[in-house]
Amino acid sequence: KRGTGSLTRNLMKFAALLVAVVALAHGVDAIVLQQKSLRTRAAVSGHSPDQVPVVYIWFGDDAFPEYFDVAICASARFNQVAIISSPKSRDILEKRMASREGPLTASASFYNISEFASSSSDFFAQKGEIKYQPWGDYEPYETNCLRRFFVLNEFLKAHPAPAVLHVDSDVVVTSNATDDYEKDWASSQCDAALILPKQTFECMYWVGMAATAFLDAAVLSDFVGFATSLYSPKYLHVLEMKKYAKTDTSKDSPYVSDMTHWYLFALANGFFHESTNVTSQLPVVRTKRRFCDIQERKRNAVYSARSWEHQLPGFHLFSNGTTYYKDGQVDVRVRAIHFQMDGKASLVRLFGSACPNCSTPAQSHALLSRT
Repeated sequence: KRGTGSLTRNLMKFAALLVAVVALAHGVDAIVLQQKSLRTRAAVSGHSPDQVPVVYIWFGDDAFPEYFDVAICASARFNQVAIISSPKSRDILEKRMASREGPLTASASFYNISEFASSSSDFFAQKGEIKYQPWGDYEPYETNCLRRFFVLNEFLKAHPAPAVLHVDSDVVVTSNATDDYEKDWASSQCDAALILPKQTFECMYWVGMAATAFLDAAVLSDFVGFATSLYSPKYLHVLEMKKYAKTDTSKDSPYVSDMTHWYLFALANGFFHESTNVTSQLPVVRTKRRFCDIQERKRNAVYSARSWEHQLPGFHLFSNGTTYYKDGQVDVRVRAIHFQMDGKASLVRLFGSACPNCSTPAQSHALLSRT
């Protein structure tokens, strides 16, 4: 009887295995199994604490657009990449990738945005004594543009790093951020490097762009406190000046964005030279941080070139993913390109071929996930 029972159990196991094989052959549960496999391998993912990760932040549950997929893949060729998003957006991407074969991009990791957004939820929900005001042209887009730095602040608390290279979803980084940060910015004692155009307080342009920006933990912590204080009764009139401004450089409609906050923060830290009559209207910055313009040429290279850069004479994308353009007779390295607005199609066209596993239907990269 023991022999009969053993044979029966073995036959049952074989039958179950056969059913699983047949199911997989017909695609049943293939996606689920692939997702479990990805999540198992994700246990070893995440950036090293001595590295400067490239960080993308995505709000909402929508699927990532193709240009975002390509940007992640292209940037991950040189960097450890962190994607902070909702699990639903991540899962949509994983399902899309599960039916394709391709190498695993081990340098890209997902993080659940809810883990880092909860601490600022009341402020942005307009609860409490200090209430955020959605005064952007495009809402809730403008709100999320500011909120991502609150998320990034919490992310760095949980996952320490010397700094982060924060980028918009349409930015491709074609250089190693850790190496660049150490040689170009930390060595220059820059606590923050972002786009800071020349401007005056009076002109009401008020733009500081952190769409491509090196930011350390101290800067982010100070920025969050500063931006929050701007909505207190004592300082709200400063943002109202921008909201109601009617000048050639400021739209007549309400327009207060994350760029407004970064300009005012850089101003308070002394990057722009204004009279005390101006700076005294701003929240006090107790520890001054050193700001640098990321568009300053370093080691014959530039960061945060706009999407038109690839149309310049001599622009070239090499097969290893690096990019250059000619300034006269000089080859200038382009370390990051921002494909704004209509430039997103160019991002896919240029880097889809340089990183074929990102966008071709027959073969695609798969990203490690992290909850």
